[in-house]
Amino acid sequence: MDSQSPDWTAISQGLIAPFSPDEVEWKPAGKGGANARTTLVCYVDARAVAQRLDDVVGCEGWAFTFTPIVIENGEVKVGKGSLSIHGIVKEDVGEWSAWSPSKGCSSDCLKRSAALWGVGRYLYSLPSVTTTLDANGKIPQAMLDTLRERLAARFAA
Repeated sequence: MDSQSPDWTAISQGLIAPFSPDEVEWKPAGKGGANARTTLVCYVDARAVAQRLDDVVGCEGWAFTFTPIVIENGEVKVGKGSLSIHGIVKEDVGEWSAWSPSKGCSSDCLKRSAALWGVGRYLYSLPSVTTTLDANGKIPQAMLDTLRERLAARFAA
């Protein structure tokens, strides 16, 4: 391997490393609501994914492009993301977000493309969690604290 070749073993290890439990977020799967019993899904924010990429391959070592596929009423509902690391591209599709359709779609594409590189992929294999939302339809803080403690214990070095 010449001095210009990427160290793919080190890159892979850096990309697949677990995130700090504080970076992992949780949301109800499907429709929630006040006092609703729901399954929770975990995820990392697109900014955490971008930071991971910067930290592992440097800001010059990766690029992301987004292509709208389905547009309705001026908002992107489905898009395709292409994540290139040192010239190797992996692509996936993403969907709109109820909070911010076009931006949410782009973020979803980045996260899903990064998962193909191993970023945050371990989150998909975590055990299912069910809880009762509070009177405001939010995940109770005690439950979030417990989930983060479990993550910290699971991935303690």
